[in-house]
Amino acid sequence: MFRLLTCSLCAAACFGAVNYTYTTLGPSPGYSNAIPTSLNNAGQVVGYEENSNPHEQTLVIWNASVPSIVPMPAGFALAVPSETAFLTSPQTPATNASGQILAHAVDTATGAGVGILFNSGTPAVIGAAPNSCGAASTAVFGLNASGHVVGATSGPSCKVFWVWANGTFETFQPPDPAHFVVAGLDDASRVMGIVCRNIPINEGCETGPILLLESGQPPVEYQDGANGISRPNNTGQVTGYMLAGPGSDSIFWIGPTSPIGIPPSGPLAFESCCYTNPNNAGYVVFSKPGGGPYAIMHEGAVVAEIAGNFSTNGAPFLLNDALQFVAGGNLFSPAPSGSARDVTSQIEVFKGEAVLDLSTGRFRQQVTLTNRGQSLPGKVSLLLGQLSPRVALCGLSGASLQSALSGAPFLDLPAAFGPAGSQVTVSLEFIDGAHAGVDWVARVLETAVMH
Repeated sequence: MFRLLTCSLCAAACFGAVNYTYTTLGPSPGYSNAIPTSLNNAGQVVGYEENSNPHEQTLVIWNASVPSIVPMPAGFALAVPSETAFLTSPQTPATNASGQILAHAVDTATGAGVGILFNSGTPAVIGAAPNSCGAASTAVFGLNASGHVVGATSGPSCKVFWVWANGTFETFQPPDPAHFVVAGLDDASRVMGIVCRNIPINEGCETGPILLLESGQPPVEYQDGANGISRPNNTGQVTGYMLAGPGSDSIFWIGPTSPIGIPPSGPLAFESCCYTNPNNAGYVVFSKPGGGPYAIMHEGAVVAEIAGNFSTNGAPFLLNDALQFVAGGNLFSPAPSGSARDVTSQIEVFKGEAVLDLSTGRFRQQVTLTNRGQSLPGKVSLLLGQLSPRVALCGLSGASLQSALSGAPFLDLPAAFGPAGSQVTVSLEFIDGAHAGVDWVARVLETAVMH
């Protein structure tokens, strides 16, 4: 039923270790519990925290892992999904790379649900979408990079789905709307969700088809269906799980007809656990079976293990484009490399042709670097900027956290490279998920501190 790829044919470089550090996303003073729900590409985390009364919840954002309360506008109270809803729907509050924050709230005077979008701290209330059936209560499910919001307005006799953009609603009606659960929307405002085969949905979702909905286009149905899925990335990829028989499968849909098992997925294995959403480069972080604790997967192949001195091994569930992820209430980041200096101008880089290795299904490329300038005493890394879509570097050393290069993979060069005139040849291995060719722009960075 599923193809489970474990990288057993990879060269050893496939399992290069990426060093990580972590910080704890703790609650503000006076609060006892913190629950992160969303991670953006700037490394900001949004969620909520609770005091001794678990029914009193407060919106919070973590900047550099330091929590700050986001006050709700007068007359509104934060509302968060129930524990069962986490199994079948996206986790709000949400945030994007611009720092906008989306929260679901309740009008304390009427009890009606609304959405609230905070832009630089200023709240905008998203009320009921126009409808003809008296529906008045609104729920919000996702936020994209442009600040567009996906949600639904419900009433006794109907449910209207919509995308809200700058004060304007564009409604849509998915197949079987009474059973449809929204998982999120991408940056092109395409919506993904599941048609659950049961009512009421809040009691859990029976396996149903995954649908990708785009304005003006027929729905795209994904193979095999799921009980729950993550937020989609911008190429229509999504992770999720299926319950059947005695266990469950964790699945990565790299396309509508390409479900891949996430290790140690079965099929239907009790041990199947745990994973993040796919980021926009097609990477997923998952909990390793035995050893570990974490590894990085790209479109069915394990490309790197995560190394570090971790005192916690929580389940990973949020991932951004810089390969930062949230697990067990902690933010994990590629280990800081110190102050990086761009030395590309003094390095001559010769890229050989990327050639398909039929024994592995991967592309290999020889790259020769020559230092034509002054000696470089620090650690030197080759960073692959503007890497072709759906192409991954196998055995990466990490991903850049610099804002201009966020998410670009890099490879640490041998220690012998650095003196004036020194030269090194490295063999790169790529996974080309789109089969459209491998291309990238070389950047060479020197850091005074080891990775």
